[in-house]
Amino acid sequence: MSIVAFIPARSGSKSIPKKNIKLLGGKPLIAYSIESAIQSGIQRVIVNTDGEEIAKVAREYGAEVMMRPAGLAQDKTSMFEVLKSEIPKIDPLPEIILLLQPTSPFRKKIHIQTAISYFCKSLDKYDSLVAAERVPEKYNPAQVIVATPTGH
Repeated sequence: MSIVAFIPARSGSKSIPKKNIKLLGGKPLIAYSIESAIQSGIQRVIVNTDGEEIAKVAREYGAEVMMRPAGLAQDKTSMFEVLKSEIPKIDPLPEIILLLQPTSPFRKKIHIQTAISYFCKSLDKYDSLVAAERVPEKYNPAQVIVATPTGH
C-alpha cells in the first residue's frame, strides 16, 4: 500500500513564535516527526507549510515540501480544511495518509509502525484511525492519525 506521511506546519504560531523550527535537543522540533516517519519506512514524507523557513528545514531533514496558501494558515483554520484542500494535490494520491503533528517530538517509529499495522489489519471495518488515550496531561506524544484519503 502506498503511504504518505503528511506533516502540517503552520508558521504563524502566536504562543511560541517559530515553534516548528525551534531547537529541542539540538534539532528543530519538526525534524523529530520527519525522522520518525522516515525511520518507520514511510517512502514519502510531505511537510505542508506556509513558511519558507519551515520548508528549508523540512528539505534538510529529507521531506518533500508542499506550500500551503496563506488562507489555510490562519489561527482559526481547522485541520479538516487543510486536509480537504491539500490532500487532493498529492500526486499520485496515496492509499493511506498518515497525519503527524510536528509538535509531538517524542513519537517514535514504533508508534507509527504499530498504528499503520493496526489500521491495515482493520481496513474492512474502518476508514480512519485516531490514537486516543487517557493521559494525565493534555498532551499525547504518540498521537498518530491514519486514514484513507477517499474515506473507504
